[in-house]
Amino acid sequence: MPQLPPEILDHIFHILRLSSHISTLRRCLKVSPLFCFLAERHLYYNLTLGFSLASNNGSHPTELAPRHALDLLTDTPHIAPYVRSLHIRLPLFRTTASSWPPSWAILQFDPPVALVERASAVASECIAAVLPRLTKLEYVILRWDEEGRLNERKKPWDMLDTGFVEAFAHMLAVRGEGLKGVEVSNAHCFPLEVLSCAGGLERVRLEGWFTFGGGRVQPSGGGHLDFSNLQFKNLRSLTLGNCFSSFPDTLAWLAAPSALTSTTRVPSLSSRSQPRLVLPQLTHLSAMLWTVEHYTHLSAILSACRESLEDLILDVGASVNLLYYYDAYANDDPPLLGLPESSGSLATQLGLAPHAYPTLTSTSASPSLSLEACLVFALGTLPALRHLTLRGDIRLDESFWSKSDEDNWEEFFYWAPFAWVQKVLDGVRVHSTNADSRPAASGLGSGSYSDSASLQSALEHLTLEIDLPRPDSRTSHALSKIQWSHLTSALASFCSDRSCSSTSFEPTSSSRHVELLLSAERRTNNANHNANTTGNRRDNYLNVTRLESVINALQDDAHLREFVEQDVVRIGVVGTDGERPSTSTTKNPRRPVRGPQLPLEIIDHILLALRLSSNIPSLHTCLEVSHTFRALAERHVYYHLALSSVPTSRKNHPNPKGIRTPSAKSRTTTSRLAVGYVRDLIASRPHVAAHVRSLRICLAASFRPSKAEDLDERVGLLAGVAAVLPLLPRLKHIILHGEEEGRRVRVVRWRKQINVFKGAFLDVLAARGLGKELKSVWIHGVEGFPLGVLGCVGGLEKVRLEECCTFRGEPGDDVPVEGSRSRAESHLQVQQLRSLTLRHCTSSFQTITAWLAASSTANPALHATPSATPLPSLSLPHLTFLDATLRESADYTSVSSILAASRFALEELVLDPADTVNVEYDSTEDPEIDVHATLVVENIGKEDAEEVVYSVPFDWMRKVLDGIHSTSGGSGARAATMTASSSESLERLTIDITVPRSASAFALASLCAAVTSLGRVEILLRLEKDSDVGIVRAKRTGNGNSDRSLEAVAMALLDDACLSEFVERDVVRVVIRGGSEWEDW
Repeated sequence: MPQLPPEILDHIFHILRLSSHISTLRRCLKVSPLFCFLAERHLYYNLTLGFSLASNNGSHPTELAPRHALDLLTDTPHIAPYVRSLHIRLPLFRTTASSWPPSWAILQFDPPVALVERASAVASECIAAVLPRLTKLEYVILRWDEEGRLNERKKPWDMLDTGFVEAFAHMLAVRGEGLKGVEVSNAHCFPLEVLSCAGGLERVRLEGWFTFGGGRVQPSGGGHLDFSNLQFKNLRSLTLGNCFSSFPDTLAWLAAPSALTSTTRVPSLSSRSQPRLVLPQLTHLSAMLWTVEHYTHLSAILSACRESLEDLILDVGASVNLLYYYDAYANDDPPLLGLPESSGSLATQLGLAPHAYPTLTSTSASPSLSLEACLVFALGTLPALRHLTLRGDIRLDESFWSKSDEDNWEEFFYWAPFAWVQKVLDGVRVHSTNADSRPAASGLGSGSYSDSASLQSALEHLTLEIDLPRPDSRTSHALSKIQWSHLTSALASFCSDRSCSSTSFEPTSSSRHVELLLSAERRTNNANHNANTTGNRRDNYLNVTRLESVINALQDDAHLREFVEQDVVRIGVVGTDGERPSTSTTKNPRRPVRGPQLPLEIIDHILLALRLSSNIPSLHTCLEVSHTFRALAERHVYYHLALSSVPTSRKNHPNPKGIRTPSAKSRTTTSRLAVGYVRDLIASRPHVAAHVRSLRICLAASFRPSKAEDLDERVGLLAGVAAVLPLLPRLKHIILHGEEEGRRVRVVRWRKQINVFKGAFLDVLAARGLGKELKSVWIHGVEGFPLGVLGCVGGLEKVRLEECCTFRGEPGDDVPVEGSRSRAESHLQVQQLRSLTLRHCTSSFQTITAWLAASSTANPALHATPSATPLPSLSLPHLTFLDATLRESADYTSVSSILAASRFALEELVLDPADTVNVEYDSTEDPEIDVHATLVVENIGKEDAEEVVYSVPFDWMRKVLDGIHSTSGGSGARAATMTASSSESLERLTIDITVPRSASAFALASLCAAVTSLGRVEILLRLEKDSDVGIVRAKRTGNGNSDRSLEAVAMALLDDACLSEFVERDVVRVVIRGGSEWEDW
């Protein structure tokens, strides 16, 4: 399993931060320097500073005492730029000392009021010192503490410590455009002028009591406040919580930029000016509406963001509820609609009370809301609105909700916002279809519309959150008796209308979706949900269970049943802590799952790691998890595809699909599928073909079959492969190799393959090559393959030719006409080639070099027999990797020309002379060696160590290494090979040595003294036959399964006098490896 890259670790830490696993992030700091570097950015991303005496990592997981935070930033200043969000909890102001200390405390110190004031002053000084250090702040939260006793009240802003107030205002001025968000919650007399310096705000949240323009705030140097930077052109999100009577001041603050005078740069706040709001980028708006004035002011804000608003949240609580009366004798009749709380209630002013109700006079029943507030009930005129959220409460008369006597008579009362919801939804439906029904222009802003089409609403999603009384033995029965028809009929009408973005005209289809969320006294529990997390989890589960009757009643409602079955309406339960689970239409909702889900990017990275680690079974298992997992896993399951023409009688298929699961020793990460299964799979799921990026084709060995059935099957399989090839439109990598025999590949003949397959293969090269989409080709063990057909590939970056005795420069007569035409019309230039591997290509080097030269000059005429044509000049300006096996003198000549062509780009060079350059040593004679090769002999078997004869390539290696420092040594082709690789930037040397398994004794000479300038030397030892062995990395202990002979050789190298110094400095490492060389392309 490969190590997770830092990007994935960073994503995981990001998830831990979002899910508040702060303790886990703290533990990650101690894992490693990399973990510490990545985790610190998330651990200190959110910082909370509290004034209270008990604020020391209390209920808030990231809360620090101000003194502790100041010491932390002083000792580790590099943490300061990590802080992007700052949360400041302001103190409580005690009017009396009667409640302090508690009865169990002994008062042996100063009076508690003086103690609190002194602690508050110290905390203010520390926070004032912390604020200038946070130079990367993007979001600031200022919250008055809610956790106090009844005889305590919040401390007003103008009574806070002067040092803190000035430091806070200075921080806003310094951050300026860099500050993206501000939240002021539970405020008490907070002057909005303080925020005048923050000119780049994108998110604003206000809740509490605010003032603006009252002359309370004056700069320290006198004069007027600078409003020149105050602007809301970038404001995208605005949340107005419970602002009580501060709505007019908030509205004046929002309108201040348009009211600035040219001389004083101070907003004109006179009643005659009435500046117009300008909020061109506002896409999210949330507001609580408790009075009729709130509706009027909110209408002005809606008019200012009419063209941009996409998400609107309206929270009315219980302010618009109407009384519903339930009588057991009413049978199926809906409950009677009763009076509002009073004739002057908000419901009456909004016109929600029924005019026909006998107790309401015509005066009290008529709405008193002006036309300016009508936009709240005309949301259909907002063309960009996509998501609407409505929040309301349902209350029961718990003191008297039922009564029973001898006649089994029962009744109860409940208050619900059904009429308000219906009026809001009617405004969406009516005003989106009828242009004549819209309110007057004076109430809707200055914008006008010419036709009804422009008023058509794009609203697609409605979320309705209803807070219910906590279900218990008294209320559960009452909740089951609520008549939901007033609400469900409005929702059904909303779902029946199509959005303007809908393209479906079927009568039963709906482009709108409704999410109905129920909660149990969430508002009263939300403030203290951190105090008892375990209890809240238990309450969430109980609420889901007890609200099951309500959910069933809604799902079985005659108005909603059809939409529930179509998955247009979804019903769920919100936890007591505000947690929103995924909604479901099932009868038995599942228990909510805490924490955010993993992003798709992280899931995709994990699946990528499974693919790279050859864990194909796990990927196949992921296909059955969910639709999301299937969509992501399919891209990795079918990224590599292996097809074979080997008859089934000569290989094993473990299952009917022909899927062969690679083992840990497998040389490939592909999943081999039967050809017939692949054709059926692509026919049933065509998109799978687009996931295939790498194709490996195994050709059966060209020998006389023992049975005629084998020959017919081989021909049929090849024809099947030929039929699959044109179906893969996005291939990037192709591997063509002979039949596997253990860990070796048997050589097959290209001319023995059927023409149908050869034509399909060459046509794929032509089709993918013309678009420069094919990036790599690997030909392994295919004798007589015509290199000229690779002229069809225009964007080739990686070529690997291996174990092919001969190649042909021209395609010949067996190349189909289509492939020849495509090749002739191509413009191949191997100048884009970045990687070239030539292994065991006996007698083919000159052919390969001639092909490269012809391709580099884009002249097909040069694809001739190399013996008849002089060697043209090569041009490989982007070749960075070269791997070549050198067996004959002609091989050195060809490799020298390639090295010369890539002299200035080559970064990695692999040369393998096999055993052709070995020099025989006899231990009975004194070897002629220099100081660079100190001989070490280790006796392993029973043979006499004094009579050991062995051959090693040390002289050749030493000569190549000498060529790194000197370009004058040697002559002829070999000298050219050694000197052409001269490079002053060489940083790493790898010596890969294959050791015969039959060797009973072995000796190596030290080579490190010749390359003292290198930063890393790695000596790889492998057995001649495949074997899983351990790894020795400059240590004396190896894996328990290590081969004893290799382990002894490694120990001899590590103990060598010439190497000991470099081993201690970790410059030299000795690694024992297995014999597999199959790489993942």
